[in-house]
Amino acid sequence: MIKALEEGILYAECFAPAAIIQDEHGQCRALNVNQMMQDASGDWYASESTATFPAKSILVATGAQPNVAYAFEHDGVLDRKRYQYVPYHLNESGALVPAPDVMHCKSDAIGFFTSYQRQGRTVTFLGDTHATFHGSVVKAMASAMQVAPVIDAQVSALDYSNRRMKDQTAFLKHCESMMSARVSSVKALTQDRTQLIIHAPQVALRFLPGHFVRLQTFESYAVALNALPLHSEGVALPVLSVDQAAGTVSVVVSQRTVSERILSKLRPDQPVSLMGPTGVRAKIPDQPQTILLCVTADLMVQACVLGKALREAGHLVLMAVSAPCARSIYLKSELYEASDYRLWHFDAEDGFMALGSNDVKAQGVFWSEILDWLSTFDRDSILSTLTDVRVLGPADLIETVRSELSCISDLTQVAVTRCEAAVYGPMQCMLKGVCAQCLQWQIDPLTGEKTKAVYACSWQQQPIDRIDVTHLSYRQAQQGVLEVLNGQWLSLHEKNEIHL
Repeated sequence: MIKALEEGILYAECFAPAAIIQDEHGQCRALNVNQMMQDASGDWYASESTATFPAKSILVATGAQPNVAYAFEHDGVLDRKRYQYVPYHLNESGALVPAPDVMHCKSDAIGFFTSYQRQGRTVTFLGDTHATFHGSVVKAMASAMQVAPVIDAQVSALDYSNRRMKDQTAFLKHCESMMSARVSSVKALTQDRTQLIIHAPQVALRFLPGHFVRLQTFESYAVALNALPLHSEGVALPVLSVDQAAGTVSVVVSQRTVSERILSKLRPDQPVSLMGPTGVRAKIPDQPQTILLCVTADLMVQACVLGKALREAGHLVLMAVSAPCARSIYLKSELYEASDYRLWHFDAEDGFMALGSNDVKAQGVFWSEILDWLSTFDRDSILSTLTDVRVLGPADLIETVRSELSCISDLTQVAVTRCEAAVYGPMQCMLKGVCAQCLQWQIDPLTGEKTKAVYACSWQQQPIDRIDVTHLSYRQAQQGVLEVLNGQWLSLHEKNEIHL
């Protein structure tokens, strides 16, 4: 901190970002801020005073409020007051009693227990989830130190007489076998797609359609290339399938990024880091209906999983798939299993695919071909319940479907009540509200004004009329320059023996 101040770092307190001003190249040049004030109750509000700070780099640290993502996903399990968990103490009889709201991190009155108490089990919370400690790494470490004696006292009071595993060694081996991840097999699907089967029992057990995982190599097991270890970043990957009996998870890795190219070189029996499942499970309607999936080749895995789940729930799935050519359909059998009727749209004809009785092939404008295809279906038996549209594709497809969605209602004579699109961009932690790498803007459907930024790793499928498509396209391209440079670096080392 002292050295940072010596180098000229200044603090401008009580300002909230309002807008980023861009130059003619779309790069930031200034930051507009609002002066924040506190009212009598201690709540902050934006005053009429504003300021503009020149800026070429803007770094955002999330943590302005405690992380309560779990409470939103599991409603009613933990008590919360707006955006923070309600703290509790344990009294002498072991019952939970509300603790006072304490803002000072050195107070003796801090409550570390949530409202959860079942079968003698309680849940503590600390760090960025706690209103007293959030937003500071130093405070987070202090919270761990303070809560350790509380947890130790709880564990010491537990009755172990009825535990299922009395052998500690067996228990630890069980935990290791369930939570460790190891590559079972590697299979090349195409020149640029590789299927990895990973033995990860706990991930397989908890997976639901719509979830994804974070795969990363261990540096100590990394393959060396010219004496340099090929160690990947954490990569967000959709899950193609799981086998809970075998404890395996199947993922497909492309070779668009350097990290994915490294992952495609994994070897059988190699230990890996597989975090998850994370994200949010897919929304499956209760009542059977007709559902349209608009899919491009890059999101074929997600389409297979979603379509299969919809069909198993009794829905009729119409799937329109756009790909460069028939040879790029690397999951043909899975797509057939995930759909009832299919439109295959190819940019180029290669005559590689034989069509089934429920298949149609097209080569024109994708959206126009979809509308022409839908017009061939019977309105009473199929189109009358087509009120749900899902888009799994890039920003330009999302914008097309959003602007032309009324065309489907004109065909079916019923309103589309749900239209969602996949929102994928840069991700890092994938822990739902920690690193902020996946933030995506949402807009007001009527005015187009930005309303809020959401964590895409905790909300992958978003209402199509609320997606800021321009921002999404920027986010999807923001790593482009670095990926090109890193890709050239890796290719250079792969082709040449370089002595460093």
